[in-house]
This record gives sequence, structure tokens and C-alpha cells, in this order.
Amino acid sequence: MDSGKTTTMGYLARSLKGIWKKVAYLKLTGTAYKKDTDFVSGFSEVGFPSTYHCETEELMDLYQTLFESVSAVPR
Repeated sequence: MDSGKTTTMGYLARSLKGIWKKVAYLKLTGTAYKKDTDFVSGFSEVGFPSTYHCETEELMDLYQTLFESVSAVPR
């Protein structure tokens, strides 16, 4: 926790987009941090401050919601 995993992947995604690759970056689990919103679409955008104690089915529904939200973005 707090080691920069989300930030690192965010920079990677941004770099790939910079060379015209199609990129969608989702943060499915963890704890919400304000700084993550610069890089990633994630669980906090749909009302989850944390995914701690979420059941598998709830996480799968969350994944589907996030996936649909990035799929709807024009390319």
C-alpha cells in the first residue's frame, strides 16, 4: 500500500496513449486516494471509498460497471 503501483501504471497507460495505443486503465480494488483520479477510472468514481470486505459478486458487478464506462468513451 502507498508504494506507487497505481501511479506507475497510470504513467505507463499515459505513455502508451502517447504512442497511439488504445488504453483503458481501471482500478478495481483498494482504497480510494485523491491522487489516483489523475490517472485511473476506478471504484471510487461509482461510490466505493474502499473495496475492503466486498464480496466476489459485488466486485464482478463493479468490474462490469467500470468496463462499460470506459468502453463507452469514443476512441
